Amino acid sequence: MDSTIKKRAVGYCRRAMSKGATTSVDRQAERLEEYAAKHGLILVDVIKDNNVSAYGDKLPPGVERIISMADEKLIDVVIVDQVARWSRNARLGSSSIQKLEEAGVEFIALDLEAANGR
Repeated sequence: MDSTIKKRAVGYCRRAMSKGATTSVDRQAERLEEYAAKHGLILVDVIKDNNVSAYGDKLPPGVERIISMADEKLIDVVIVDQVARWSRNARLGSSSIQKLEEAGVEFIALDLEAANGR
């Protein structure tokens, strides 16, 4: 991709159904918006799954929507606050990120970026 063309990003936020969940989807969205602005990304959408579990054998609806956007070449980057927001099922999470990569979409989890000193 030409470096003068800004990449199109979509943010994904999810809050679990548990009472112990402390990170609201709105606070997650704020962090994603800040990251996109700081890194020169065009944030085309922030998809929020509120009170949706990421356990089980199905991906959350917002994740399915993002994979469709990637397949349709509507986005270049996916940003999540924490990788656990994407999926708690290791097999599904890994295969869905692989689908994004196969579509040429970069996956960024802010918690992993911080852990790597970025």
